Amino acid sequence: MTVTPVIPRTICSRLGWAVTDAWVITRRDLAHWARQPGAVIASTLLFPVMIVLMFGYLLGGAMTVPGGGASVDTVSSGGSEPFCRPRPRIPPRTTPAVAQARRPATAGV
Repeated sequence: MTVTPVIPRTICSRLGWAVTDAWVITRRDLAHWARQPGAVIASTLLFPVMIVLMFGYLLGGAMTVPGGGASVDTVSSGGSEPFCRPRPRIPPRTTPAVAQARRPATAGV
């Protein structure tokens, strides 16, 4: 015999079931992490390091760095030299009529 679950009809009951389900999944994940801490360490520490190494060294020859320099400096964080320089201020685009109106009038000419 198959039992059909009761579908919650009101917004409050749906929200209550969503919070309950989220709490159950959170407890299961925390219990899993407590039993196998190696998986947490591998996924939070080793994976980002592997990605940086892969982009920096494996694909580094294919990347061009603006302003020159090594691609490893660009991939790794910590303020690489090309991106630490302040960017030059680019003036806003203006039409010739607006540019003419903005010019100060010269006295005596």
